[in-house]
Amino acid sequence: MKASIKNKLLGAFFIFSCMLLLASTQLPPWDVPAEANDIINPTEVNKKTLDAGKVFYEMNCLACHGATGLGDGVIPSGNMTIKAFTDQTDGALFYKLQEGRGLMPSFRTSSDTDLWHVINYIRTFAAPVEEILRKNAVVLLEFNESDSVNTVVARVYEILDNGERTPAREIRVSFYIKRYFADMLIGGNRNYTGSEGSVSIAFPQGIPGENGLLEVIARVEDSEYYPAEAMQEIAWGIEKKTYWNEKRELWKDNDYVPLWLLISFFGTIAGIMGVILYVLLQVKKIRKLGA
Repeated sequence: MKASIKNKLLGAFFIFSCMLLLASTQLPPWDVPAEANDIINPTEVNKKTLDAGKVFYEMNCLACHGATGLGDGVIPSGNMTIKAFTDQTDGALFYKLQEGRGLMPSFRTSSDTDLWHVINYIRTFAAPVEEILRKNAVVLLEFNESDSVNTVVARVYEILDNGERTPAREIRVSFYIKRYFADMLIGGNRNYTGSEGSVSIAFPQGIPGENGLLEVIARVEDSEYYPAEAMQEIAWGIEKKTYWNEKRELWKDNDYVPLWLLISFFGTIAGIMGVILYVLLQVKKIRKLGA
């Protein structure tokens, strides 16, 4: 009998918590000043600007709004595909991005161009651009050393139907250094090939690697092409010190993450899994009692 009461109370608490969460997401209508509503988007919609908008969206919006704008991310948010959203002007969306509200932060510190580009991109969720036939490409890496700065060059070639290669122009390429949990982006994420199909970045100094070795990746991240990359090892890093002699710091790589951070991370994961398991067990008990 006591177990039954406990389970009922637990269920009631769970439902009440969900109701509070839903209530906290109910915000009043978001009014936009007339002068802001009438602002015209000055940017052109093309592959390059949509690509720039996608980069901004994936970095700042995807976690909450989801990969396709349905609002099904980690934190439930607005659906960008419904008529109530798409009927808004670009000026209204620009205003809301700058202002922010509730759990949505303000992007006032972002450049106006970035905001206009992401507005163009999120419009494609409700009215997708025509699917293009993707092309195949191959990437080649080159490394140039100098006394002042080292550079990495990626040469991208489109593979034609007859097997021949031709320089791939105006293609976005990102550079990374291989890491355990996530590859480390270097040189920014807005690097495009030129008329010869090549693009270069200055290589950052002071990056630790095993015996000074680093695995550098050049990756094609362009909507016109299938994913393609090249990876090569280069001795441009600084040699890691022995584990026991190297002090752990937040700014260092994965091998030297502070112990308290590791413990907190895995402790949090374990706690979440424990709560989920506990709730599942209680639900199972409730079902048995109701049978």
